[in-house]
Amino acid sequence: MPVLDRKMFAAESGHWYTPDGEPAYEVLGNNGTLRSTTLRDARKHGYVPSVTSILKVAAKPGLEIWKQTQLIHAALTLPKWVDETDDDFAVRVVKDANEQARKAREKGSELHAAIEWHFSNGEVPVEFKPTVNEIDVQLAILGLTGPWSAERSFASPLGYGGKIDLHNDVAVIDFKTKGNWKDGDKLEYPEHGMQLSAYAHGLGKPNLRRVNIFVSTDEPGKVQVTEWDNSDTHWKMFQHLLGYWKLANKYLL
Repeated sequence: MPVLDRKMFAAESGHWYTPDGEPAYEVLGNNGTLRSTTLRDARKHGYVPSVTSILKVAAKPGLEIWKQTQLIHAALTLPKWVDETDDDFAVRVVKDANEQARKAREKGSELHAAIEWHFSNGEVPVEFKPTVNEIDVQLAILGLTGPWSAERSFASPLGYGGKIDLHNDVAVIDFKTKGNWKDGDKLEYPEHGMQLSAYAHGLGKPNLRRVNIFVSTDEPGKVQVTEWDNSDTHWKMFQHLLGYWKLANKYLL
């Protein structure tokens, strides 16, 4: 079985891309070692920000609710130590919630890597097979078939870039990993539609079908699909955020 390396499938959040669409996540520092690319580096070299970096300028109610829920769970499950002050307890609650979030991100990255490996190489470790098999089923129901291009990066002349989970000449697809959910839970939010719209336009193919596939990190094979319309609404929303990001960061290429 293949050994998956999450670093091979790094999320694009906070990343930069060259005008040719190549990842520019790191630069060579003055000390001769690689370091993360900064806004100053990007200005110097003409790099463009990732789609998800741009989307961060807008509030994400779903994410904020999840963070608040994690804090409440930590507060309810952690015992308070004898003579511990409320402030010290609060610090420990936040630390515990952050640790749970870190573990969730790691599980999500591992599953995400397995999905991308499935479409790039075919075989995945046995624990991920129920999920990738169900993804194939859901794509077939939508009438979407390969060949697929996985983890392709791009840069748009409009001044943004990104790395796309999966696409072909018919559709652009983004995977979202979640711990679990109940039937009827709201999973999709406007930023998801904006992200896919930015990808479609960034590829120069604004009429691509736009699909989010939500996959559970806790229940193998649990998958939910949302297909967005390809109207101009989400694209216009993203363009406004892009303009705001450029002005806020004094980054007008």
